[in-house]
Amino acid sequence: MAQSLFLFSRRNNMLDIKTDTEEKILTPVCVVPLGPGNPEDLTLGCWHKLQAADLIFCPSTLSGESKARQIMLAVGIKPEQIRAYPLPMSKDRTAALRAYDKVTEEAAENYRLGLRVVITAEGDAGLYSSSGYIFSRLDQLGVQTERKAGIPAFVAAAALSKVILTEGDESLLILPIVKSAESLLNQIDQGATVVLMKCSQSVETIKSAIRKRPDLNWHYFESVGYAQEYCTSSVEEIIERSFPYFSLIIVRR
Repeated sequence: MAQSLFLFSRRNNMLDIKTDTEEKILTPVCVVPLGPGNPEDLTLGCWHKLQAADLIFCPSTLSGESKARQIMLAVGIKPEQIRAYPLPMSKDRTAALRAYDKVTEEAAENYRLGLRVVITAEGDAGLYSSSGYIFSRLDQLGVQTERKAGIPAFVAAAALSKVILTEGDESLLILPIVKSAESLLNQIDQGATVVLMKCSQSVETIKSAIRKRPDLNWHYFESVGYAQEYCTSSVEEIIERSFPYFSLIIVRR
C-alpha cells in the first residue's frame, strides 16, 4: 500500500495528499540576498522569490533579534513563512558552522518534501557571505540550488555619498583585511579605488594609512541601509570612530 505525504499549501489553505508513487516536483533551494539593510534595496527578483517561498531561513542573534526578519516583514513577507535560526557571532566559527549545518539539513529535508525553500543572505551572496558554505553542503547532499543577485553594501554606500567607484581604466580592489598601511597606499597610488570591508579587523592599520595620507579621498560608512546609518569624509572624524562590525571605507586618489 502506498504511503501518503501530506503537504500544506499556504496559497489555498488546503491539504494536498500525494502518494509516494507520484513524482514530486522539486524546486531548487534558493539563496536570496536582502541587500545592505534598507528594504527598498531588495531587488524585485529577490522579492518574488521570497513571496513564493514556503519556508525562509534567516539568521537571528542568540536573543532572537533578526534584521533579516525585519526587512522581510517590511516588504510584506508573512511571519509564518520565516524560520529564524540563532547564529553565534564570534571569531571562533565552530558554533556558527554547527548552526549552518543544521540549517542545511533542514533545508534539504524540506526540499525533498517538495517545499520551496529560501535561505537569506546579507548584501550580495557572492561577497563574503556564509551562504557559500551552505551552498557547498547542499551540493554534497545532492540538493539543487540557485542564487539571486543582490546589492552589496559598498555599492549602496557609493550611491549614498555619490562616490564614483571606477572610471576609465581604473581598477576596483576589495579588501577584507589590511595587512599594512604601506601596501594599502601603494594600491591606491597605482590608480585603484579600494573598498575596505570588515574594517573592525584592521582599525589601527587603516588609521595609520589615513594619518600618512590625509590628502586622499576617504569615505567612511557605518550601518548602510539602517536607521543608524552614518557616513563622513572628514579624516578627523574617521580617526575618532571605533569602526564597528558594520563599517566600510571607500578610498580614492
